[in-house]
Amino acid sequence: MPIGLLLQLIISLLSSPLRHSKATTLMAHSNIVHNGDFSDGLEPWHPNACQAFVVSSDSSSSDSGYAVVTNRKETWQGLEQDITPQVSPGVTYNVSACVGVSGPFHESSQVLATVRLEHDDSPTEYIFVGKTYASRDKWVDLEGTFSISNMPDRVVIYLEGPPPGKDLLIRSVTVKESTSCDFQETEENKAAFSVYPPPLNIITNHDFSDGLCSWNSNSCDSFVVGSNECNSESYAVVNNRSETWQGLEQDITDRVSPGCSYKVSASVSVWGPVQRSAQVLATLKLEHQGSPTEFKLIGKTYVSNDVWKTLEGTFALSGRPDRVVFFLEGPPPGVDLLIKSVTIHCESDNQFERSRDFSSAPEADHHHIFLNSSFSDGLNHWSGRGCNLMLHESLADGRILPHSGTCFASATERTHKWSGIEQDITERVQRKLIYEASSVVRLSHSHHTVQATLYVQYLDQREEYIGISSVEANHDDWVKLKGKFLLNGSPARAVVYIEGPPPGIDVFVDHFEVKPAEKPPPSRRPYIESHVFGMNIVSNSHLTDGTIEGWFPLGDCHLRVGEGSPQILPPLAKHSLRTTHDYLSGRYVLATNRSGTWMGPAQMITDKVKLFLTYQVSAWVKVGSGGLTCPQDVNIALSVDGKWVNGGKVEVKDGDWHEVVGSFRIEKQAREVMLHVQGPSPGVDLMVAGLQIFAVDHKARLSYLKGQADMVRKRNVRLKVTGLDPNELSGATVKIRQTNNSFPLGSCISRSNIDNEDFVEFFLNNFKWAVFGNELKWSWTEPEQGNLNYRDADEMLRFCETYNVQTRGHCIFWEVESAIQPWVQQLSEPTLEAAVENRLTDLLTRYNGKFRHYDVNNEMLHGSFYRDKLGFDARAKMFRTAHELDPLARLFLNEYHIEDGFDSRSSPEKYIKLVHKLQKKGAPVGGIGIQGHITSPVGHIVRNALDKLSTLGLPIWFTELDVSSVNEHVRGDDLEVMLWEAFAHPAVEGVMLWGFWELFMSREDAHLVDADGEVNEAGRRFLEIKREWLTFVEGVVEDGEGGFEFRGYHGSYVVEVVTCEGSSSTTKNKGSVKMIKTISSLRKSLLALPIHVHIRKLQTFSKYNAQAASALEERKKLFYQDDEYADMDWDNLGFALTPADYMYVMKCSKDGEFTKGELSRFGNIQLSPSAGAIYEGTKAYRKENGKVLLFRPDHNAVRMQHGAERMLMPSPSVDQFVDAVKQTALANKRWVPPSGKASLYIRPLLMGTGPVLGLGPAPEYTFIVYASPVGNYFKEGVAALDLYVEEEYARAAPGGSGGVKSITNYAPVLKALSRAKSLGFSDVLYLDSVKKKYLEEASACNVFVVKGRTISTPATNGTILEGITRKSVMEIAGDQGYQVVEKAVHVDEVMDADEVFCTGTAVGVAPVGTITYQDKRVEYETGDESVCQKLRSVLVGIQTGLVEDTKGWVTCIN
Repeated sequence: MPIGLLLQLIISLLSSPLRHSKATTLMAHSNIVHNGDFSDGLEPWHPNACQAFVVSSDSSSSDSGYAVVTNRKETWQGLEQDITPQVSPGVTYNVSACVGVSGPFHESSQVLATVRLEHDDSPTEYIFVGKTYASRDKWVDLEGTFSISNMPDRVVIYLEGPPPGKDLLIRSVTVKESTSCDFQETEENKAAFSVYPPPLNIITNHDFSDGLCSWNSNSCDSFVVGSNECNSESYAVVNNRSETWQGLEQDITDRVSPGCSYKVSASVSVWGPVQRSAQVLATLKLEHQGSPTEFKLIGKTYVSNDVWKTLEGTFALSGRPDRVVFFLEGPPPGVDLLIKSVTIHCESDNQFERSRDFSSAPEADHHHIFLNSSFSDGLNHWSGRGCNLMLHESLADGRILPHSGTCFASATERTHKWSGIEQDITERVQRKLIYEASSVVRLSHSHHTVQATLYVQYLDQREEYIGISSVEANHDDWVKLKGKFLLNGSPARAVVYIEGPPPGIDVFVDHFEVKPAEKPPPSRRPYIESHVFGMNIVSNSHLTDGTIEGWFPLGDCHLRVGEGSPQILPPLAKHSLRTTHDYLSGRYVLATNRSGTWMGPAQMITDKVKLFLTYQVSAWVKVGSGGLTCPQDVNIALSVDGKWVNGGKVEVKDGDWHEVVGSFRIEKQAREVMLHVQGPSPGVDLMVAGLQIFAVDHKARLSYLKGQADMVRKRNVRLKVTGLDPNELSGATVKIRQTNNSFPLGSCISRSNIDNEDFVEFFLNNFKWAVFGNELKWSWTEPEQGNLNYRDADEMLRFCETYNVQTRGHCIFWEVESAIQPWVQQLSEPTLEAAVENRLTDLLTRYNGKFRHYDVNNEMLHGSFYRDKLGFDARAKMFRTAHELDPLARLFLNEYHIEDGFDSRSSPEKYIKLVHKLQKKGAPVGGIGIQGHITSPVGHIVRNALDKLSTLGLPIWFTELDVSSVNEHVRGDDLEVMLWEAFAHPAVEGVMLWGFWELFMSREDAHLVDADGEVNEAGRRFLEIKREWLTFVEGVVEDGEGGFEFRGYHGSYVVEVVTCEGSSSTTKNKGSVKMIKTISSLRKSLLALPIHVHIRKLQTFSKYNAQAASALEERKKLFYQDDEYADMDWDNLGFALTPADYMYVMKCSKDGEFTKGELSRFGNIQLSPSAGAIYEGTKAYRKENGKVLLFRPDHNAVRMQHGAERMLMPSPSVDQFVDAVKQTALANKRWVPPSGKASLYIRPLLMGTGPVLGLGPAPEYTFIVYASPVGNYFKEGVAALDLYVEEEYARAAPGGSGGVKSITNYAPVLKALSRAKSLGFSDVLYLDSVKKKYLEEASACNVFVVKGRTISTPATNGTILEGITRKSVMEIAGDQGYQVVEKAVHVDEVMDADEVFCTGTAVGVAPVGTITYQDKRVEYETGDESVCQKLRSVLVGIQTGLVEDTKGWVTCIN
């Protein structure tokens, strides 16, 4: 061919617009990525904000090597290559990569392939290509496809994904064009899709664009809010609802067919008096002629005001009813239901048509989550987790054969305890559904625990390990491994695996199944054969005839009768026994020649014990002289078909008689029940007298407890109704409804629990306190030294703060060695001491003021790790240090088996002794924690323990209460016993349940709510008890003064007064006037105190008319949007009062108890002329993202408490104070200036508002919080101040109130300040009132003096206010390496200083330019490089969210 013709042909090909001609398809299988196997090093690859290198292969390997991407700080960091010249629009590319990971953690990690499209004139786009999961030391393939519609300026492909800290390994990357077959298949799919369009919505007018057409209100009203500038979409409002089932419905009879599965999706919300959230249900009503109407629940969700959520569910019809109606319902009466859209489509639409060519393919088994569970398909779907897998028909010369089937798998070459066989179930598992896992396992040698575990990785990269079950496995035989699990959240990845034995031991698995668990039927109350409560079932317990008839020796010991035992019944048995005499014979059973601890007197009681009855055990016991050299345990025990059951245990260490108490219950029919007494060391004689075992009637005790609770938890109240004429008042009806009991009731929660909306709803509706199960423990927050994990605790704390739930901190340390992480156990004494100090500092600094309680060192009666390593004083030091770091938290001990008599190590006497010992060492013990993991509780025994502990004078909390029984009714009985015993005891201040949700309890058969959200019988009993703890009263005002008396439990109430207009003959239906008044916090100190209720007549509206809509808008306006600001000139804002919209007001009577406050419009208040006040000042700042921040308001609360104590005034609690500040800031959110402009000054004010003439405290106090936007305090702005040293006037004197933020503290400075300002000074520096030589503070701020690297400030000695800004600056300065000294600062030091600056809430951190003293003027360093400016930058950065808050100082209130 001529050269010219060849060139012409080439040019023709290059210029052809058909870029994907036949010539280019020859290159379709070429890799467009350069150096895809890293044989040329990293060229042209680039690490993305990290580092990378290539590990070359050795000469014996055929591989080219692989790339290692390391020093990764973010998940998106990886390796990338620019492929812009190699790609074209409209082409589909196949991507394949061989990847792995390396790092400190063994769990698998996600690896992603991503394409980045960069445009010069528009935002960068990202295309997800594909993902895989890689585990350490294992290569996996990542595959995917991508295409681009338009050519960007730059196309980059990169690999990313593993968590920070893990290295990404890449062996090869290929990117190829799809073949023509691939392209043709894609076109066929598109054509098929055009033939079979998406399924149709069978709901007519689904988005309310045509008003309410096709929809009907169900016994209520409804209307449509059309789209406008505020609403981009229409939505329906269903209002005037008086029942939960009232809502909106549509008849869909003609649009549904039997046999089809329909998917429902609705966008819903609510509006109205909802405390947290309200339930919305989608329901199907099936009407049949001649038979009852059926209702089928489709789905449910929980929504809060003005928040739209999607409600989803499915339904199918088995037959054809006469009428099918779909409707939405659910919120409480009075709450409006909002509906934006509803879609229902048949899930099977078109799917059958599209898959008809593949009808011969086997259906997936949705019942079994595991694929190939019995290995019939070899090892398909299985993989090894840090090990290799093999399949066997037999092993050990045929001695190990399959348990069932023809083969079994083995996990060999295991490198870790967590190594084993695994299967990924991500695509087949559902959340909120219980699954049952079962397997048969065996070991290659030895015997160890084998465990089934679920590993979950969530979409936010959070990981969780859930233990399913465990069993002791061995080499000799197959054993069953069976358990259940449930997922609360939606997993990105879920893997079930078997682990446990040490490395080197092979684990054999015969089969491994995971399938949905069948829900057992609800329990019925057990039938109990004829029995008598309080009747002793022990034969010859009194030894009246002097023989041991009925008793026999257990073991080779000898029994005989002895004389000289107590002749009275054991005290705890006396009040429950039905006996005609209270005296014993004085004889006892003596067991001698005991060669084992288990030997002692015994008798058979098989026929005397009834199932499901709770039996109390009481006896006198003593040991012989041979046992007095060391403490001896004596145990009343039962052998139930050979299984040991504890009936009570006591420690004996002297020659006296001791009472042993306990209880038991048998819940499964036994062939043989033997009673025996055991315990002391071999050779020690054992004596037993007056052994009593009798059934307990818990209901008989309940009536006593309810009477006790009436005295302990109730108070007399007298209401006084004012504002009505006597004629109107006569015969008025008063309805009193308690809304909340103030007795603290809480529950344990875990991080995964708050992902389950059903769990959250039950928790928030029934508990006001929370304790974290594991997430605050040291082993969780620092599992490996230096590897801190506070993420879970942070998220749980944010959840609690969002819903105003109080929190207990469990726990700072755990004394039991088995609960301590290995790295801590291995520390030397000095290193351990430092680690303990770091743990305290890290935890309590991070969460300062966040937790109301801390369990400081858990279970000190059962463990001794820290005591043995560091000495007993280390325990006391933990308390002392914790108190120093967080003085607001109450510090607890926490122990188990205190209340039941089951454990001789943890008797009430030993607990009391431990508390005294700690207190002598200076430990600020603030409370006694009783865990309460109790079985077969007996009220008398529990009460006895509480009585003993109450002698300490400390509050008692049940911290981990749970009860267990296979029968839900019996479980409810036990819970009833424990809750009423706690509620009726004056020393008990609160109860925490150790969970309530199935599978999330520490013990089996202890849950109150099933996993599907259904409340079981025990849960219903719990709810009944809560209702019993509320007071409901209805009556008539009988006296002419509007008085009404009742007796109620402490807590919050709603009072409704209904009167009749006009004459007494007017009916309530024609002229009723209702007034509702809330009474908050009826507490212990409120004794027969009159509560005045003022009635005003209210106009009512039956529908959404103009007035109601206006009122609704006003109500909505209480809280403004984040981007809404008041009409202000923020740039020229000075420090003067500009009243914001709302203020917070809270009243207190002379008894010292504050009632619940409320927000009201800013305005004047009624005040007695004799009122006095103390106050606080704090600020709210706006972040750049619009969120509002508060700075350390809890410290303001504590300072007000100290000031109030000095001024003999009551003060709000820290929680009340902080809540009031939060509410005020939130209500006045639009007055918070934009970020960087200024701040909202918040003024909490406590003043006496009751009249008093003489010298004494006021009879009434009012707490008010108001707000004002402010700029700089000084007119100089941020410029340096000019100060004048005052020598004539003193600001405060020793013993006065100089340390109190009171009006009496600031009034004396006004004259001196006025004179200084008239001379041109910014402010006044005051000297001490005695020697007139030492610096105190300025008029409204603290002062700091800088000399070199030392910063000095006057010590707070009662004459100087302890500023919160002062304290914060001192901490910041210390962090930056300055030496901060609190001392008496001589005025000469001030005049010789390098710098001087002032601090305060109002002034911030303000530099001082000059100070004038005795006609001498000194200038100081200022400017950007000054110490003042450096400290100010950090402080302001933290306050405004520009600098990370590592100290927990800032609270976000949005």
